[in-house]
Amino acid sequence: MSRSRSEVRQRRAVWLCEGTAWTVSVAFYALQNQLQIIGGDIAWAKSLWLAHALLFWLVLPAVLLTDARIAPPLHRPFQALLVWMGARVALESAMLYHWHNWLPAYGIAHDAVAGVGLGLWCVHWRRQHGAGALAIDRVVAWHVAFTALLFIPEICFAAYMQLHFHTQGDGAIYFVPDDPRHALILALTQAVNVCVAGYLVYCLRSPLYAPNQRPNS
Repeated sequence: MSRSRSEVRQRRAVWLCEGTAWTVSVAFYALQNQLQIIGGDIAWAKSLWLAHALLFWLVLPAVLLTDARIAPPLHRPFQALLVWMGARVALESAMLYHWHNWLPAYGIAHDAVAGVGLGLWCVHWRRQHGAGALAIDRVVAWHVAFTALLFIPEICFAAYMQLHFHTQGDGAIYFVPDDPRHALILALTQAVNVCVAGYLVYCLRSPLYAPNQRPNS
């Protein structure tokens, strides 16, 4: 496959993933609030953040693993993240909707391990390869760093849930509702959403659309 065709395929894949994530966030927002599914109402900012989290921690890693322009060592953090977050989705879904015994502290611990792990990988990669790395490898490494940074607001959001909501039993609350009492955390969530959306529109174009400079590729 030619470079141009490969780049077009990647471009279409990422825009399809982004569009799907945002569409799912709208659908989840409507269904959760209208059907009164366990977990309580969810604010729009929180629904959009949930879509962004799934996009960065599951969908985009899978997309980037299909990009032949990316060096094999740069596949490893995405592979590890897929396994780590995939296991969490499976276990946390059972805890939320079957056992009703989820605590935000579990998520905080899981997020901390993921964020620190990706951060340490970035430091190691920069020391080993940063100086002589190709342009596409550098921007992918920066994407790994950005992905790791997203665990910081998620830990803060989970800590807020731990402090303000009861998340176990039949009356468990899993989401922050659109309520003036939670205006500050919702404003912070929306600010993070704006930053992530800006990254998606502008910065993410680099690892997916960067010229193929790898020798013999």
